[in-house]
Amino acid sequence: DLLDMLLAHAQTCVPRLVRMEAFHVSLSQSVVLRHHWIIPFVQALKDRLASFQRFFFTANRVKIYTNQEKTRTFVGLEVTSGHPQFLDLVSEVDRVMEEFDLTTFYQDPSF
Repeated sequence: DLLDMLLAHAQTCVPRLVRMEAFHVSLSQSVVLRHHWIIPFVQALKDRLASFQRFFFTANRVKIYTNQEKTRTFVGLEVTSGHPQFLDLVSEVDRVMEEFDLTTFYQDPSF
């Protein structure tokens, strides 16, 4: 399929490039949770996000992402429609992060 063709071509430039099994959209930075925080953290997220309705979005612009530690680089598809809805989600996730004294998402996030 198209993804396999693109991957094969990209691997000629970046041999260590690997295909991910599942796609995702990040709504927070990666954090480490204390074991006893996991259940209340997940419940807080569920409570904050329960009122959100499903929405459609488009991700059709190729973008290169690098993690904060500069140890991994990702080829992704950038969201080109639905951005305001993702910002609303991030706002609620950030509130939960603040409750647990964790780092919030980037000021100008890209999805």
